[in-house]
Amino acid sequence: SGFFTAGRTASFFDFYANDSNYTSLPGSDRGNTNLFAYTFTFGGGFSATVSAEDRIANRWWAGAAGQAMPDVVANLRVDQAWGSAQLSGAIHEIRSADPTVGTEYGYAIQGGLKLNLPMIAAGDVFWLQAAYGDGALDYSGAARHVSGGTFGALSSTIGAQSDAYVIGGSVKKSKAWSVVASFVHNFTPTVQGAVYGGYGSVNNPVGGAVDFKTYAVGGRINWIPVKNFTIGTEVMYSVIDPSGTVASPTALYATKSKYDGVTARIRFQRDF
Repeated sequence: SGFFTAGRTASFFDFYANDSNYTSLPGSDRGNTNLFAYTFTFGGGFSATVSAEDRIANRWWAGAAGQAMPDVVANLRVDQAWGSAQLSGAIHEIRSADPTVGTEYGYAIQGGLKLNLPMIAAGDVFWLQAAYGDGALDYSGAARHVSGGTFGALSSTIGAQSDAYVIGGSVKKSKAWSVVASFVHNFTPTVQGAVYGGYGSVNNPVGGAVDFKTYAVGGRINWIPVKNFTIGTEVMYSVIDPSGTVASPTALYATKSKYDGVTARIRFQRDF
């Protein structure tokens, strides 16, 4: 048996989906994607999905002509009493405006694991996922973590990454990877805590673009005074560490320094 999914929703490449944190980590998860998908359920908690997705970020690149096809995303997933696991893959078109260069394809892969830990406390869970993209930067989430605006003006410089470049008449693809982990612990039925972190890296094939590493670590405490109402607070420490050469010596990142920042949030959430 199976079912269709159509509209704007989370990508089927995703797994952890920023489940524990309020501020996004440098991971693959994209919560809003235009897509059309079919999921087949095998029974016993096993399923497989094939999805056509409109991945806007990092679609532009030097010499690009846009895309003639949506990204093709697929996953294999299992959900059982012990937790969940998923293997995801994606194919991303890289289409040149120069007909002599032609069309290339990027790809991305990801593995994710969720372990339920009732032996520690009811509702405790551990998450782990890792993603790699070759000519498909958006799937690792590292470049998107920077371009999300946490670091202000840096989002338009270091965050301005491309999936690929035309070099010597051929397409050379950028590469990126990320890993995210999270542990959620329930101290009492009404008090829950979590610690989490993510690390990402982007490497470009040209000297004028910026290679960088980015990571973030944080934690939160939630109080649930009544059912379906949560009051939470979070602190997150984020870092961008550029290591590539730059085209302009006046650019903000020309010194190749490390940039960091701390964010704090208070959240009131009512679920219906």
